[in-house]
Amino acid sequence: MKLVYEAWLCVFAEKEQFTHSNHLIAVFIAFFELIILAQSSQFFWYPTLSISEWSTLKLFWESFNFASIDYAAVTNNLIRQFLLMEISLFSIAIISLFFIALLKSQNKVIPYFIISVSKYSLIALCDLLFIPTNIFFLLIIKYSSGKYTSIAEYDVILSAENFNYGTFGQVFGVIILCLICILTLFYEACSCDIRPRKNNKRVFAKIQAKINVITKCLQLFNCCAFISFQMVYYRAYLLIVFGMYFFVFCLYVYFTPYYWNYMNFLKALNNLDCAIISLSFFVGYVTDSAAVVLSMFLILQIPLIVICKEMLYYRMKKVIDFSVDFHRNFYIYEISLRKHLQDPNIKSKIMKKMNENFVWTKNNINLTIQAYYCFDVLKNPILGLNKISGLKISWFNIFEGFQIYKCKSLLTGKCLETSETLRLLYYFIDFEKSKSTDEKFCELYYKFLKEIMKQEPNFKILKTYVSKMMIKIRKLRMNYESILDKFPAAPEVKEYYGSFLLYIANDTLLGQEFLKEARDEGNFVSRQCFRTTLCAIQNRSYAVFSGEKKSLGKIIFYNKNLLNLLGYTNETIEGVYLDSLIPMNVKIAHKKYLKKYLNDTLTHEVFTGMTLFLMKNDGFLVECISNCEIVANGDSVSFLCMFDPVEAKNHEFAIIDIDGVIINHSKDFAKILAINRKILEGKLLKEFINFDMDDIEIGENFKVNCLSTYAKLTGVVRRLQIKSTIFNVFYISDDEFSDTKDPTYSQRYDTITDSRFEMRIKSATYEKVKTNQLTDGQSCSRHSRSNYSASVTFLNGNEAQALAKAIKVLNIAKIVLIIIIIVLIACSISSLAYISSEVNHSNSLTAFTHLSDLSYVISETALILRTIDICLKEKIPSVLNITHVNENLIKLVSLQQIILEDYNSWSYCKGSQIVKENIIPYWDLQPEPVLLYTSLHNIIGDIIKHANTIISKMLNNDFEYKKSMFFIIYNSLGMTLTKVSKSINSLEKCEMSRLEHLTTVKTYLLIIAVSLTGISILFIVYYLTGVDKCLNALWEYLKRRVFLCFHDVRRALKIRFMKYHNRDNIKVMDFNEDIKFVSLSFKHSLRYLIRFTPLFLFAGVFYIIASFIIYENIHKFLIQRPKLLSSIYSRKVMAIELFFYTVEAQVQETEYSLDYIYP
Repeated sequence: MKLVYEAWLCVFAEKEQFTHSNHLIAVFIAFFELIILAQSSQFFWYPTLSISEWSTLKLFWESFNFASIDYAAVTNNLIRQFLLMEISLFSIAIISLFFIALLKSQNKVIPYFIISVSKYSLIALCDLLFIPTNIFFLLIIKYSSGKYTSIAEYDVILSAENFNYGTFGQVFGVIILCLICILTLFYEACSCDIRPRKNNKRVFAKIQAKINVITKCLQLFNCCAFISFQMVYYRAYLLIVFGMYFFVFCLYVYFTPYYWNYMNFLKALNNLDCAIISLSFFVGYVTDSAAVVLSMFLILQIPLIVICKEMLYYRMKKVIDFSVDFHRNFYIYEISLRKHLQDPNIKSKIMKKMNENFVWTKNNINLTIQAYYCFDVLKNPILGLNKISGLKISWFNIFEGFQIYKCKSLLTGKCLETSETLRLLYYFIDFEKSKSTDEKFCELYYKFLKEIMKQEPNFKILKTYVSKMMIKIRKLRMNYESILDKFPAAPEVKEYYGSFLLYIANDTLLGQEFLKEARDEGNFVSRQCFRTTLCAIQNRSYAVFSGEKKSLGKIIFYNKNLLNLLGYTNETIEGVYLDSLIPMNVKIAHKKYLKKYLNDTLTHEVFTGMTLFLMKNDGFLVECISNCEIVANGDSVSFLCMFDPVEAKNHEFAIIDIDGVIINHSKDFAKILAINRKILEGKLLKEFINFDMDDIEIGENFKVNCLSTYAKLTGVVRRLQIKSTIFNVFYISDDEFSDTKDPTYSQRYDTITDSRFEMRIKSATYEKVKTNQLTDGQSCSRHSRSNYSASVTFLNGNEAQALAKAIKVLNIAKIVLIIIIIVLIACSISSLAYISSEVNHSNSLTAFTHLSDLSYVISETALILRTIDICLKEKIPSVLNITHVNENLIKLVSLQQIILEDYNSWSYCKGSQIVKENIIPYWDLQPEPVLLYTSLHNIIGDIIKHANTIISKMLNNDFEYKKSMFFIIYNSLGMTLTKVSKSINSLEKCEMSRLEHLTTVKTYLLIIAVSLTGISILFIVYYLTGVDKCLNALWEYLKRRVFLCFHDVRRALKIRFMKYHNRDNIKVMDFNEDIKFVSLSFKHSLRYLIRFTPLFLFAGVFYIIASFIIYENIHKFLIQRPKLLSSIYSRKVMAIELFFYTVEAQVQETEYSLDYIYP
């Protein structure tokens, strides 16, 4: 889901204005809303509305419909073009989003062209064309059912077949509509910009998008109603939509979501206007007058504008001051804040009240607005990021989740550009991940060593270990180099990476170079550093404390200097909280104040350059100069603290209360007082020296006598205040303090200026600083000098030649196997394609079917005309009429063209000559019967011509069609029919022969396929058997190298575990020291053959099933098809002939018989 948010954020990161003129923008937005209004107006009427004067005034309402592209497409018969446009637009939106997500996942630069195409296609699909698109696909769903003959939604005569795509159309329409709805939901949520601005730079910015989504739901409901029940329940529908539009209008007035009031006005007016249009049609329908509808609509337009404007003005007038009523819903409370969100002078009041509102409402958008306020007005992106970092990014509530993600992304980017603190935190996080990966790699390396040194190692396990090791070592290199790219002078990282390369990865030159740089960096001196910064210093201690509620104050990151400073180890510091590191007198209330500070702070800096006292692991205090900042860390905040120890000589200190009771003290405090006990906590100071708090002045030196040795000492009491907490610190020394204002001042800076190194951080916003780090060219040369083998792993000539040969053989093996598999697949596909085409031909038999239909239609036409002729002459009613003849003639016209088009499909058969060659005999009355010859195509035309002549004369009660009737009867039921029947019989024999040929070809193809498969199996078996030797040579080399340097590698791993991963009790290396070299002999060929066996088994099973089941059944059933069609044809023609002879038998003795007419 993160990648989805990334893609949408890329598309709608900035809404650039096409002009800086607010007037031009206002005109454009008004035109846009007018289009939406015009599209919505078609919901309130239908073409056959039954009210008076509707036919006259309908043209006015139809003029609005041209804003809806679906209406223009239907009326201009451009349905398929509009469908293609919609599918293209939808595809462009989806594909462009996919490409943006793909490029984002690979951290590639996204071309502006793709972003623009995605943005404007989404605006068109989900906003401007939302109503036409939904109507169009709903029409496809409705008319694809096949239940309708014409379209009723538009005032045009159009067949429903234009929208009928069958079951596919219904399924496709539902899927597209669902996807469009999902896209629209994301579009409204992600295009919403909640960031407040001083001016109208972002005219589309709004506090929430939910009201826009409600509007889209209303439009979708209207589209569904327009297609389904609008005409049936017209009155109820108008009342329902009136209430719905008026409700949305009230939402826009009450919540005023847009920061620009002009946008609120247009949105509210649009919905109010739709409500009035629906009300106007309801009144007009009740009063049965279209004039009432038009009059109400036109008369109320100006009052509607005034009403809408005044209601918005009244709503803003009733806004309560933000400092009074802060417990309301944040979307309401924000209205009172809106005009103050650009004022930095009342920042404390605004932040306080917004925090109080968040306590009441728990609305995450509240903190998001606070974060933008910190960034835009207070110019403190770090504080803004801290405010929002505690919010979880919801992947389901996209209205809040996307806005949080968007704000976090913006502020994180800005902080990384400007905040060294955040980059330092990322340094700790990345370094910790790299150390974890380093440790896992070492564990995996050990397991590999242990397995390969076995007498009989498991090949599968070895292969898995090698594969994982290669992946992890690439990842580890990438992690370390990524950190060094951002922090080129980080000595600890260089030490870790250099030691890994030198002792584990056997990259000698590069490892030594990194270790040398790590030592050199420790001696680098920068005279431009101060202890009031969070830069890295050689002896500086770092700690990151959790700011999350559940683990507030817990140490989550630290460096080695902190462990040395406080006397902890990696094991003992785990789970330590900040409360354990502070003096006892502030422990109780510290966590409470910490929570309050996180909620109320207006800065990210907790303190800078402040003297603090930390509790060591042994219970004594150590004095430090400290800096601390709050910085975002994932879904929470953290405290990043820096501690510089004060290394002053000859003085000790203790924290005392107002009565002089010692609360905590430094390690040698008792020693300087010559007391034999180490801990003096809870004791009065005057028990050891002549000291009285009432007689001293804060900050002034004074002399005291040690009661046990009577030695003269110098003391001073300093008062230290941290926020509201006050400390009394008593310093004591056997020398004079050099500065009465601060007894540690002179020592504080003397000890740091010579030990400073600066951790350079690459940033596009900072100038490059000249340090002793490598240049880009030197870095390349450093990698080019990298050597990935230790001295014990050099190859001799024979070994190098054997390895090269093995690798070459393996590469050839891959190519050969790929070629064999491709050949097998190609053979199978080509065989299936040939057989499928033949089966499809035999299954369809289009020429056979069309010839049969032609014969039947010709004979039926003759029968009908003869029957009508007899009935007309005898003046008796007939069941058959001229309509039946016309229907047959339409079929004949179609079949005449189809027979000609089918010629190529059966031209291989001798019987196809009748289509184009003049070999069909026919009789013509001139005035005596004459035998002539023509083609099938021509004689069909003659039959149609003579039939039309007969029909024309019958309609005029003219019975002089003797010649035409002769042609129809003696050719349709005579020699022509006989010739066509012979062609059908010839085609039947051809199809039978073709099927027999298919069976023979199938057998040959099967033999070839089996032969190729067998040869492939033999070749693969032979080749893989030869590969065994090459592959074992590789494993043999690997094991020999491991055997030669095994003890060195084991020792290096053990040292690394102990020194760098703090695993002093490591026992993973304890296995038998007496290791003997045993050659490896894996059966690679057998493993590969087992893997290829399913492929060949599948091919064999496929051929068996295809040969003995599929192909045999195909032959068995397809060979019956021509016989079946031939039988059906002969039965149909025989039935027509029987009917014809029955009719003739009834008039045989009359003057209407054929013998009498044509003697």
